[in-house]
Amino acid sequence: MSTKTEEELTTYYTNKYPLTFTEDFSEADTDLTRRYQEAWELAKRSAALLKKSFGAKKVVVFDFLTKRSWSHPGPM
Repeated sequence: MSTKTEEELTTYYTNKYPLTFTEDFSEADTDLTRRYQEAWELAKRSAALLKKSFGAKKVVVFDFLTKRSWSHPGPM
């Protein structure tokens, strides 16, 4: 098994999964930014509720909250 350098791995995965390494052009969309911020506030309130009411020790976010560019203008 050959050891690949960081540069070789970066090139390989950038070519294999090109959409993963795109720049976030959605930051110019102010409505999308507002909705993203609202979603984070809701996630924080939900995490606090889960911890307080149900004794959750850890709450993890996923989907579009993990990467701003995955946000979309669809219904929330």
